[in-house]
Parts: sequence; structure tokens; C-alpha cells
Amino acid sequence: MELADISLKCADCGQDFIHTVADQERYQSRGFAHTPKRCPTCREARRQKTAAGKQAAGASEDNIGNILPARPTGPRPPRDFRPPPRGRMGQRDSARFGRGGGSGGGGGGDRGGMSRERHSAVCSACGKETQVPFKPIQGRPVYCRECYRARKGE
Repeated sequence: MELADISLKCADCGQDFIHTVADQERYQSRGFAHTPKRCPTCREARRQKTAAGKQAAGASEDNIGNILPARPTGPRPPRDFRPPPRGRMGQRDSARFGRGGGSGGGGGGDRGGMSRERHSAVCSACGKETQVPFKPIQGRPVYCRECYRARKGE
């Protein structure tokens, strides 16, 4: 395919400019797939603006080697933590890892036989005497179980 000069319109200033055969060959040798959108004057102005922005951000050629990479490279450092061996834990280990003896499995809910302290309060909605698992604060509403569930939408 033989190349010929092409007349194009600049996307920035709107002026017509010629994309010469020499420019087209240079574009092909660099692997550019598209024709330029800007005239040479606007291209140079854009280059200057971009270079000024990079310099303001600290990426000048003088200190380009001082910029740190975004993420660490290379192998990870060895971990100091070693998990306990699998299998049955001794009594000392179970206390150390906060587990009671006996069966393992699901967590939560078990307070080791201790029940949470309850406080007396009057329901703000129905006026019924109730027990709540927190200390009521003056000026804040407190609800019995039924009124709380009704307000919550259960």
C-alpha cells in the first residue's frame, strides 16, 4: 500500500493540517495504529503541559530513581507466627488460646455459665416492667421484648 499526504482537522484548535508521508512512516515504525488527532503545534503544547505536570508532581528526570514502586517486589518475608499443632490440645494450651476443654466447634453465645447482668426498666411503649441486658440511660427509650420486636419489624 502506497502512502500519500492526508489532510486532517485538529481536535484542539480546529485548523486543518497535513499528515505527511514521512510522518505516516514514522508512525508505522513506532507501531501507532491511528492517525494523529492534533496538529504539530497543539501536540507540542500538550507535551509541554504534560511534562510540566509531571515535574510539579516530583517526577523530574533528576529524581526518577527515587520514586518507590507501588507495591513491594520479591518474595515475602518469613512469618514469625507458627500456628499450634493440630489435634488435641493440652490443658495449658486450651487456656492459652482462650478455649475451654471439651468439644471444639462453633463459637459465640457461650459465656462459660455466666449470665449477663440484667437491669429493671419500664417499657417506653406499653409501660410494662421489663428486664434489659444494659443499663438504661435517662432520656433514652427502653422497650420490652415484644415492643422491640414490633418496632424492629419481626
